[in-house]
Amino acid sequence: MLNEYRIAVFKIIPLIIAVYALAIPYLESPLWRASLITNIVMMAVILVIDINVNARPNAYREQLVLTERSMLFPM
Repeated sequence: MLNEYRIAVFKIIPLIIAVYALAIPYLESPLWRASLITNIVMMAVILVIDINVNARPNAYREQLVLTERSMLFPM
């Protein structure tokens, strides 16, 4: 599951950003341009947030181990 997630985050989202960026000069309507720019910004934020996808499960696993140890050996 994590592998498919990496494909979506690191290949599909940058591809969408590139397509939107290339479409901006060809569209004359300000509404379309604003929509594309807004979508580019949203995708960039999603990309920045999801770069740390590996850190979250590792931190969660460490918390589980610490909790398990504290339950086995109470002070």
